[in-house]
Amino acid sequence: MFGTQPASASEGPNNTPDLRRRIQMAGKGNGGSYRGAKSGGRYVTKAYGKSHPRTTVKEAPGKSGSTGGSYRSAISGRFVTAKHGKANPGTTVREK
Repeated sequence: MFGTQPASASEGPNNTPDLRRRIQMAGKGNGGSYRGAKSGGRYVTKAYGKSHPRTTVKEAPGKSGSTGGSYRSAISGRFVTAKHGKANPGTTVREK
């Protein structure tokens, strides 16, 4: 009772209920999709992607899977080395 934290405060920054809800609501729509670095590269909603530009990557519409398993920076949007991608999982997304 006293001195306890609500369940959402103890779940950590990468596993908040709000982030989970936005991941569940997200899907591939027209005009490109957003993928979150903190959510393990899963799709997130357009609103979440726009409000978190440093940790999300916008994908252009088109054929997926053409990059061959490289990493992309959520900050710059550019492809980065595998070493950098593995060392910075909070700001990079694995392209499959």
